[in-house]
Amino acid sequence: MQKVNKVKRFITMTAMAAMLSITGLGAAQNSAQADTTDRSWSFNLTIGSGYKYISKEKKENTSKIYFNWNGAYNNLTKLMITPYGSYGLDDSLKPAGNEYGATRECVVNSTGKYAVTNGVYERGYRYASLGVKSQSGNGTAKGVWSPDCAGSYTILN
Repeated sequence: MQKVNKVKRFITMTAMAAMLSITGLGAAQNSAQADTTDRSWSFNLTIGSGYKYISKEKKENTSKIYFNWNGAYNNLTKLMITPYGSYGLDDSLKPAGNEYGATRECVVNSTGKYAVTNGVYERGYRYASLGVKSQSGNGTAKGVWSPDCAGSYTILN
């Protein structure tokens, strides 16, 4: 009886160790694939003018897009941003507000760090970008962004 309990315990411990090992490797792989490198952006914006587009960058997963608006000059007080995707660097930008390709316009009421809901990767696009325009005021806006988001920030839906 004691030998049977030892065998059961050994099998249980081995199975648990295998599950932990597989789970740990999966988490490390996902985090290693995310592109969370900050890239600078800066635009002179005028109320009523169209979107200015942040450079396309490779998107590695289904995470939100990281957007950090860290500077506003003159009387610029509010932005409108929208996510876009493309199949390649030479391909045109297409709306990627969700997995169906809808346009998603997000109002950004103040400087800060944000996570932008998008459907870039789900649509099969492999490059992400954001359109930025003034929602209130004129001036220069600047900050950093990355196509993948790894932190917890205010979510823009």
